[in-house]
Amino acid sequence: MFGTLPGIVTEKNETRRLVQHPKFYFFDNGVLNGLLKNFTLSEDRKGFLFEHFIVNQIITANLTFGEPARLSTYRTEAGSEVDLLIECNGSLISLEIKSGRKLSTTDFSGLRGFADFYKKKHRSILLYCGDKAYCEDFIEVLPWRTALEEITKFIVV
Repeated sequence: MFGTLPGIVTEKNETRRLVQHPKFYFFDNGVLNGLLKNFTLSEDRKGFLFEHFIVNQIITANLTFGEPARLSTYRTEAGSEVDLLIECNGSLISLEIKSGRKLSTTDFSGLRGFADFYKKKHRSILLYCGDKAYCEDFIEVLPWRTALEEITKFIVV
């Protein structure tokens, strides 16, 4: 009924405290809504449901191609987080998922915090419901359909 994604595993001893417990995702938003007996798309549920939808699409693509990618999350005790880390063939994508059509500066903080922690070259994507693709420093801001296409290509190659 649901799946889990583990926290990122690091080989070095970090001064920053990472949360290692898994993050839970329901495999189907309809089942989740049925369990909650709530099929109304309210503002307080939109982000949660959209994140589950996107993660499920990525999990499905990964399963379709024989699970070539390792999926995990990043979260610190201080509350900084990245929704999904996708590792494949020695490369990594850090992914933040936002359900809004407009973004604020705080929407980028998790990706910046992860880049500061990780310190290796990787691709950072902020997926959102807007229409415009652009870069903000090293972070690619992509409409959700474009981002899913890019992530699927990354997993397949």
